[in-house]
Amino acid sequence: MVPANAKLHGREVGYILQHSGARVCFASSELRDEVAAHAPATLEYLIAIGGPQYQALFTADPIAVHPCLGGDLAWLFYTSGTTGRPKGAMLSHRALATASYALAGEVDPIAPGDVLLHAAPISHGSGLYMMAHVARLGIHVVPESSSFDAAEVLRLLDAWPRTSMFAAPTMVKRLVECNAECNPDHIRTIIWGGAPRPALCANLRSGREPDDDHDPVEAGDRRSRPSPLG
Repeated sequence: MVPANAKLHGREVGYILQHSGARVCFASSELRDEVAAHAPATLEYLIAIGGPQYQALFTADPIAVHPCLGGDLAWLFYTSGTTGRPKGAMLSHRALATASYALAGEVDPIAPGDVLLHAAPISHGSGLYMMAHVARLGIHVVPESSSFDAAEVLRLLDAWPRTSMFAAPTMVKRLVECNAECNPDHIRTIIWGGAPRPALCANLRSGREPDDDHDPVEAGDRRSRPSPLG
């Protein structure tokens, strides 16, 4: 599986498709034509979500489950390419399972009905937390705006008790500076990583310092324990 951010340009998605060797791509109807213009020759199917090809999959004959070993490749996560072309981080089934167990068992215990708010791209850090929340019967909340709006995120945090969220430091900074109301008791955990934090931590409403972490895409698991941000 190769997640790709829907906000990428068609040529960037085309590069990821070519580099990963993907043979099938699912895209929203709004993005299909842009992706098609840059699709490599190795891509066999470009399926618009909700279109006829997509609907036909639900009536097709089932196929057998493919057996996998723990060390087999499961996901290719492509970085942002800040030092050149995007690079695919290879995550195995064992790495994803270990990360999910560690998150639910040691970092952020999840009870049925607990919420994961996807304010960051599901194709990147936020997506790594989905499996643990699915396994523990959690709820996934996606902002209607499909982008990061601090006031909208705070409204969602206010509406959904026991919510966790992955965020970049800039997003946390915007939440702290936003004047929208939010019940801090509804925030279970905010996990971030990727930048120095001292100045931001000095302005956190609760005065409690959360832990940052390694890049979730390239590390594949979690070793530090974040604290709730109130």
